[in-house]
Amino acid sequence: VSMNISTNVSMNVSTNVITNVSMNVSMNISINVHTNVSMNISTNVSMKINTN
Repeated sequence: VSMNISTNVSMNVSTNVITNVSMNVSMNISINVHTNVSMNISTNVSMKINTN
């Protein structure tokens, strides 16, 4: 009897926050906020049971 159980769980979370604030003397304020959140969750479960 041979039993092989392999479980792979990988989780990738990347968060990018870019904030640009520029102020000029003529009182112009521009604020740019870019937020990127990407989440990848992959789960692989493979089970092999061999009975001889």
